[in-house]
Amino acid sequence: QIAAEVNRRLGEKETIPSQASPDSPFQKGPEPPYAVRVTAAGLQIRKGPGTGYGENGCIKPGVYTIVEEKDGWGRLKSGAGWIALDGVKRV
Repeated sequence: QIAAEVNRRLGEKETIPSQASPDSPFQKGPEPPYAVRVTAAGLQIRKGPGTGYGENGCIKPGVYTIVEEKDGWGRLKSGAGWIALDGVKRV
């Protein structure tokens, strides 16, 4: 009840734990924001969620926060842009 009230006051939706069984082939990951680890050097940062958007530099290996997801892309908390989520691991 306390968590639901805090979320309501913050304007966030209440999340309900997945009812999927441990043997389920699909386990939905955490909702943003969440942390990811970049291990590849040269992962491009894009100005939008896709390769059709311009490049905005490269991200260095390290841990970063994703605040939004769209079509397999994650928006960086820093505001630098979007990265492909298939090139990172959640931590």
